[in-house]
Amino acid sequence: MDEIRIIPYSRYEAHVNMAADEYIMSLPGTILRFYGWSTPSLSFGRFRNKLSEIDESFCRRNNISLVKRLTGGQTVLHQHELTYSIASDINLFSDSITKTYKMISQPLVEALKSFGVPAAMEKQKRSRSNSNICFKEVSSFEIAVGNKKLVGSAQFRSSKRFLQHGSILMNIDWNLWKKTWRIPSNSSELETRITHIANETTRQVDLIDLADTISQKLAVSLNKSCSENRFSAKDWTGINNLAGKYKWELS
Repeated sequence: MDEIRIIPYSRYEAHVNMAADEYIMSLPGTILRFYGWSTPSLSFGRFRNKLSEIDESFCRRNNISLVKRLTGGQTVLHQHELTYSIASDINLFSDSITKTYKMISQPLVEALKSFGVPAAMEKQKRSRSNSNICFKEVSSFEIAVGNKKLVGSAQFRSSKRFLQHGSILMNIDWNLWKKTWRIPSNSSELETRITHIANETTRQVDLIDLADTISQKLAVSLNKSCSENRFSAKDWTGINNLAGKYKWELS
């Protein structure tokens, strides 16, 4: 039975996180990585080039980092979350993007439910606005609680391998979100469409425990074992060689 390489949780700067995600696509086998962000960060889908959607002055004053993702999609504000990324051969999952989403989302849902979070996969995309905020839209097989999105994910594919990464919201600083996107403080448009783990269960959920449970659920679903294996010195050389292209600074 093949092993899933688990790269355990650690926090890094935004450009390092995105470089590490690209790097694991170049490695063989199935790799599941967990990480956080050393400062609040905005990640923009690879085809998004405009900053007009955010309050640049607020981001600059509050040291919010900006980074481009390898994947497409809308803009994500990363702060109180457990971020995952998985890279593997396409033939070990599916040549269908949506089927691959489903194969990854199912163990995520099972892990969340084990902590008392009533999560479920959306069967179809729900388009409710033209928002630039990723978490206001729910795509097929993304994870929500009721009508509120909980996990946002995006995928990139080469000819043989794919990368999927996603944000699992542990908590939300609504004030930070609203000021970043210039949303009035008395508006409830975000709260009616987005939720977080702390709002959906009475249990205290430790993100390391959640990451371990996700690893176990994915291993069962793929009929594989898990082996924790941190980045080596060689890995860091490869990551650092990629990191520069992901740096994006406000002028």
